[in-house]
Amino acid sequence: MDPLTASARSELQTLPALPAAWFREPTAEELPPASGGVHYAEGRSQPDLVARL
Repeated sequence: MDPLTASARSELQTLPALPAAWFREPTAEELPPASGGVHYAEGRSQPDLVARL
């Protein structure tokens, strides 16, 4: 592993764990009409992604 990757991994391990809500997918009610399902951006589910495009 290169030094930059090793440094980043070491730093990430010192951070607190992400809350479970961060990983929650939106419900059908939170999705925009005719969205076609859950969309992802920057590693997170984005219920309003289609509306912003």
